[in-house]
Amino acid sequence: MPLQSLLCQSVRAEQIVLVLSRAEWADAELPGWLEELDLEILWSERDGSSYLKLVELLDSPGPVVTADDDTLYPDSWLVGLLDAAGRYPGSVVGYRGLEVRAGQRYVDWPHATLATRSAALHLTGVGGVLYPPGALSRQAGDVELARALCPSNDDVWFHAMRVLAGTPAHTVSERFIEFPQVRGSQGDWSLMAQNVDTGETDRQFKAVWDHFGLWESLDG
Repeated sequence: MPLQSLLCQSVRAEQIVLVLSRAEWADAELPGWLEELDLEILWSERDGSSYLKLVELLDSPGPVVTADDDTLYPDSWLVGLLDAAGRYPGSVVGYRGLEVRAGQRYVDWPHATLATRSAALHLTGVGGVLYPPGALSRQAGDVELARALCPSNDDVWFHAMRVLAGTPAHTVSERFIEFPQVRGSQGDWSLMAQNVDTGETDRQFKAVWDHFGLWESLDG
């Protein structure tokens, strides 16, 4: 199971936190197997969907690593992120990145490399991303604004918040790594279909970067 892959890493995380919204689980019970796992469940009073996995931990004194609960990560996954964080202290690091190209569609952005400049590096959360303390602008916690500008794409929001904070970013390696995902739990209308196939990622990326005036950062 995807969550269990996080519990079977070769290096154990200090704490594994599953963030859930009370609003989304108001009329549902947690499955018994979930309560038996060795992780902490953090209940949020906000209705922020995928944003909550990082927003609720912005004040953490140590680095925060985000992961998706429908993805199977190899046991070397966390080690890879920690090694990269050691090579690039103070930077946000992730496995899976694209290089933003102004004027091009999201589906045409090339895979990022180690040479991709920080502002243009769009890390996608499905690969796993490590955030050092203070890596994002304090505006990152404004879930209402985030959902108004990009209601279904937290990657876009966190990218902008990193650029606003002036925090560098790097990929773990030259490779664009795809980890296996468990399909079918969200039906046909998955976030991938909702965002990429319909062009919503392009619209939401533009809305966020227009709002904060970030386009010039791609030229620096």
